[in-house]
Amino acid sequence: MTRTFKLALFSLCSLMFLISSCSSDNTPAIPEVGNFGEIKFDREKFGAGQTVTASCQLPSTSSDISDLVYTWSVNGNELGSTKVENGISYFTFIVPSLDTNTNEADYKVELKASTSYTEAKLPATATATIKVQRPDVYLSFFGDSQELTIKNVPGLGESNNGYYATLKDYLRSNSLNVVCQYNFTDNKLARVEEMREMIPERSNVQWYSYLKTFNGLIKSTMDYYKITTIDQSYISLSGKISKDYAYNSTDNTYLGEAAEYLLQNQGQIIIYGHNNNTELAISAVIVEKSESPTGYLVNCRYIYTPKQ
Repeated sequence: MTRTFKLALFSLCSLMFLISSCSSDNTPAIPEVGNFGEIKFDREKFGAGQTVTASCQLPSTSSDISDLVYTWSVNGNELGSTKVENGISYFTFIVPSLDTNTNEADYKVELKASTSYTEAKLPATATATIKVQRPDVYLSFFGDSQELTIKNVPGLGESNNGYYATLKDYLRSNSLNVVCQYNFTDNKLARVEEMREMIPERSNVQWYSYLKTFNGLIKSTMDYYKITTIDQSYISLSGKISKDYAYNSTDNTYLGEAAEYLLQNQGQIIIYGHNNNTELAISAVIVEKSESPTGYLVNCRYIYTPKQ
């Protein structure tokens, strides 16, 4: 009888073990997602307005998760384009603008995984911080390579032994364009020149309106590039220098006389200023032109060079 009891007990235990094993085999495994790689960028220095591409190795998964999604963002903004090649995700975005009162700021770039399957084990979000700076000149830093500058500036191409681009004028809100010439020394950006034509918006304007328009553009330039120091400003007449013109962004009382003096004597206004990185020379001359509503316009020439 004892033997019979032991056999019955053994059979019962075996049955319970088999039941337990079958039950365990039928439980679906919780899918796991591995870790992200390091976020990398296609440049070392970041300027507001530049186009940047970030890349990151995507994690491996233990099983298929049909709605697994990888999402990029910059300071929480998901605007940009993505593509995946050979298990690497690429995110191309335009670096956001800086606040008007800052020259640089830290922006956070993130890549995260998400799914509606709440049991899935997801990796920690991949993060990287980039220091965004105000460019020395439109979308570029002095010392940038020729290759990087061409990448930064849309439409920049070689012509007549120089590099030129016709761009929407970022200093003015209307649809006017500006012609830019980029110069390189030892394959490094060393000088940028911009040419602008300005016509006062109203017809039958007085002389002062030309200089008032010019003053407004100069003020926009100073604000955009944080040029806080005016080194010199004067009227140049055929090699002679008359310091009768002193740039002042708020005082227009003398502008009528200065504009008429410029036109009658074929002179030009010269202004030199600088910020921490850039020296800027601006020259302006009032010229006669039949296409202008009033027969005149203001030609402006900007020359940006590194601060010495």
